[in-house]
Amino acid sequence: MSEQAGSNLEQKAGARTSVELLVETGAAIVLPMLVVYISMYRFTSPYSAQTVIDLTSFTNQFFNGIYAYRVLGRDLLIAINDLLFGGRSLFQSYVVLHIISLAAYSIAHLGLMRTFSVSHNRSLQSLLVSLLVIGASMDVITPYDAPFLALFALAVWAIETERFTAAVVLTIAATLTRETALLIPVYALARAIQLATGDFSPRGMWQLVRTAVFRKPWSILLAWLIPYVGLRVFIPSESFLFNNIVLDIDANAVVNVIVILALSVLFLKPYRYTEMRKNLIATSSEYLAWVYLTIIPYGLFCAVFAYLGELRLFVPYFMILIWLNHKAGL
Repeated sequence: MSEQAGSNLEQKAGARTSVELLVETGAAIVLPMLVVYISMYRFTSPYSAQTVIDLTSFTNQFFNGIYAYRVLGRDLLIAINDLLFGGRSLFQSYVVLHIISLAAYSIAHLGLMRTFSVSHNRSLQSLLVSLLVIGASMDVITPYDAPFLALFALAVWAIETERFTAAVVLTIAATLTRETALLIPVYALARAIQLATGDFSPRGMWQLVRTAVFRKPWSILLAWLIPYVGLRVFIPSESFLFNNIVLDIDANAVVNVIVILALSVLFLKPYRYTEMRKNLIATSSEYLAWVYLTIIPYGLFCAVFAYLGELRLFVPYFMILIWLNHKAGL
């Protein structure tokens, strides 16, 4: 098959009829509602953690420690509670916030699939898998995880479509939601390196720094760094970087690490198939960049300062693997 024919097929795969766009829009609304309903109502009884149903417990938890810097999702939740429920239903406010957040995530995910020329059916399948992973991670309900995933996906979509002003704004918002927004400029950096040189050696990275293409990921990095530092300057808290050193290794942590490794092997399986190497050339460098620049440091940080038993910590990692697999045409 000629390169021109292959390009035409890719454009056709990414194109959508009006009916398909309508179906995808419906899926972006209905599927998040189902995931949130199952996660929040648990089939038999609603999720009942005190930070979800009691405003005093919520305030004590999310206005102190490292949580004091995660302001945007927390304040959005309070605004929803005040505007829609007169300050009387924190639980229902969580439900509304999560539906809106996962709907925004779904729109961004489907937008990325169209950008990567993924077919309509595969896009819906990919969205379902992503939402199931997110739903499985919602054993702990917080005001910042779902909004962060939405902003993270929207920022990556903006980067891939080269809307860098939008990416900067979304990065600022994501940083105000959760400090792991650092993954956004790292994604932009990995993409810039791959587009500019494809060389992730120290020499290749130095060559990139000397080129104009580096300015865009640099601006996105500043969009993370400035609000990150600013929050810690203007908001007093006893926890600057983390609440405490955990080193928490229990049965849940072991199971989750096994699941993470298994999913990593599953998503990276194309490297075992030589006939797919041609498709992988364009994105294999990005996989390597994510291993070196994010996965190893992020995993080590979580192992020391977080609870490995909480699968939600690794959801952004899974999302990146899913997106890059589709970007590779697999």
